Amino acid sequence: MMMHPETAHTDMPLAPPTVKDRITIHQTILRLTAIYKTVALAIVLIGVVLWLTIINRILHFGRTLDYSGLEALGIDAALIKQYNPFFWWTVVIICTLLFSYLLFHLVQYTRQRASQKVVSDTDLSELLKKISPAATHVLSWAWQQRRHPITVGVLQQTTAQLGANRYALICLAKKQEQQIQNHLAPTTKHTEPLHHL
Repeated sequence: MMMHPETAHTDMPLAPPTVKDRITIHQTILRLTAIYKTVALAIVLIGVVLWLTIINRILHFGRTLDYSGLEALGIDAALIKQYNPFFWWTVVIICTLLFSYLLFHLVQYTRQRASQKVVSDTDLSELLKKISPAATHVLSWAWQQRRHPITVGVLQQTTAQLGANRYALICLAKKQEQQIQNHLAPTTKHTEPLHHL
């Protein structure tokens, strides 16, 4: 009978995972995603510097704009000039919000790509040598899509589940499954001959 990942391979309770397990997995995640984090940081820094330069140019353009020609049309240029800073700061704020929105989604895209990075056999072997058997069970539980290799996202899920006491829940599920199997065993033996009638 196929078992759910929560209950597979946990016949005997092991020592619970430790904080060291979480730290070890987190360090592996940082190492595997270092290039993505560097790219994201570079994008943010370049974007901020570029946007600050654009803001200064926009405000400078607004300050140096000459409205005296509007007086020929009967428009009070002094009144426009009085409210001119408020107008250009409003433009800057709106554009900054749009820029921040685009930058945020760009960083999120980079993080998503990082979470999809496949963990190599070598990296996985090194990690398994450093974490406890109980933490390995949680990693197995987090690896739901068995048709696909383990990714950084699986390691991130493992770290989160270690903090949520997942191993204790896995052991509880195994115990409850065994209780149900023991309860059903006599009934199965009793009704089995009926299938041969």
